[in-house]
Amino acid sequence: VQLSALRRVVTRMLEDSQERLVYRSHVYISTDIAGFVASPGDLAYPGKLEMMEQIAQEIAASTRAARLASRGHGRTNSDASSMVSINSEGSYSNSSVTTTNERFSRVGSSPADLHGMWYPTLRRTLMCLSKLYRCVDKAIFQGVSLEAVNACLLSLSSAGGSIAATSSPTHASLFQIKHLLILREQLAPFQVESILVETSLDWSKLKDAAYGLVQQRANLFSFGSNNAILQFIVEGTPNVTEHQMDSKRDVDM
Repeated sequence: VQLSALRRVVTRMLEDSQERLVYRSHVYISTDIAGFVASPGDLAYPGKLEMMEQIAQEIAASTRAARLASRGHGRTNSDASSMVSINSEGSYSNSSVTTTNERFSRVGSSPADLHGMWYPTLRRTLMCLSKLYRCVDKAIFQGVSLEAVNACLLSLSSAGGSIAATSSPTHASLFQIKHLLILREQLAPFQVESILVETSLDWSKLKDAAYGLVQQRANLFSFGSNNAILQFIVEGTPNVTEHQMDSKRDVDM
């Protein structure tokens, strides 16, 4: 009996915590993702990527020069065997070229590919979903994830329009393609259904039906087909509409 009472208390605490998390997630999505206002630095494409790539090349060049200097200093101090020095110098040159080629051949080695260079709304969307993933039920997470992804897509589309106006349409398209590919790749581990069907009631006819009821007050109690109450019930019945949201389709498009 004591365990069952404790279980009820813990269950209520858990449900309350999940409800608060979902509420704060909705607020965060509304203010920090959907309501995000980009600064000029956020839209400086491709200038910021070129700058980061230039910094990476300068760091690689300085590192390579330091290694060559240290190896050269070591060779001047080893006068015992000149052939060994020549062989070590040749092997070092080959390894240096190989290391440099490998450094720039890997996509993830560039600072421009770090998550810090992602557009802020994309980074915030993935951070929010990663923290919420194991804290709420799957169905609840699915709804929140669809809302966050849709807000992120709208933000990326708006940023692409701004980049097209300040830079070029080509750079805007590349910006959107890059971030959409990142979004699709990062959403895969969550393993949630991308399709959500929401049912809502359309009350748009209720106002006209109520106005007609007031205008036909003389027919409120008539026994014919023009009974005002009957017409109000028929014409004022709300329509059931279904909205299908597919975040995966939106990302692919």
